[in-house]
Amino acid sequence: MNLTLFLVTLPQIIEKEKEISLEDELKTAEQFFSSLTGGIKEADPIKRLLFGNPFFVFEIAVHRIGEEIYFYVACPRSLAQMMEKQILGFWPKAQVQPVTDYNIFNPEGQAVGSIANLAKSPVFSIKPYQEFTTDPLSTITSVFTKLAREGEGAALQILIRPSKRSLKKMAEKTI
Repeated sequence: MNLTLFLVTLPQIIEKEKEISLEDELKTAEQFFSSLTGGIKEADPIKRLLFGNPFFVFEIAVHRIGEEIYFYVACPRSLAQMMEKQILGFWPKAQVQPVTDYNIFNPEGQAVGSIANLAKSPVFSIKPYQEFTTDPLSTITSVFTKLAREGEGAALQILIRPSKRSLKKMAEKTI
């Protein structure tokens, strides 16, 4: 796969920065994701027809040794520079480092995977950010803290890509 993988780290939040509301953080994330999907499309019409638009992968992972939670972003190599600039544009204190691939799997263990799909039309959000009372990211990462220090690894991977024109037309009709 012709992808670049970045490890993204953010500095510890200091007391003064805790004043930023959850809603403001979620708005920032919404703007970030909108910036990735707006106007980006596969240049080659044949590839676009066969494979669709380029996708971006966001991963939260705990390796099989250690307790640290890592945040990774993978994107097409042709969009790597843009991705790095976008992350730093929205989170200036972030560190974005290109890394080689990682492996969460225990060579002597077992692996389980699952795929989640939307139950309703993709036009509707899963849950509007205005309805969140707690940080959804902390809810997800708290599950990762329950893994054993050695031998257990986990990753949550979210793929996004710019939508097709047909989905945009469906959204316009629905909304």
